[in-house]
Amino acid sequence: AAGKAAAEAWTLALADYFRKAGGPEGPTSAAAILVVKALVHDAMRAERPNAKFAGFTDVKDLAEAIEGVWHKPAAEVNGNRLWLTEKP
Repeated sequence: AAGKAAAEAWTLALADYFRKAGGPEGPTSAAAILVVKALVHDAMRAERPNAKFAGFTDVKDLAEAIEGVWHKPAAEVNGNRLWLTEKP
């Protein structure tokens, strides 16, 4: 938990730097947090066909989300938590 918190704090500090460095035009780079509870893939589902994997994020969805941030303006992504699971 401490490592996760430290990584998030570092990412948000980097996002703040990007925001400030961008000046009035806004950031040209972004740092964001992709929030997942746990990951699941096809082999896991095949091993446990009756499991629900509630709240898990499929690795394909994670890949699409990562690819998707490259198509958004840096200012839209920078400093945000991008939820790939239900918010608590």
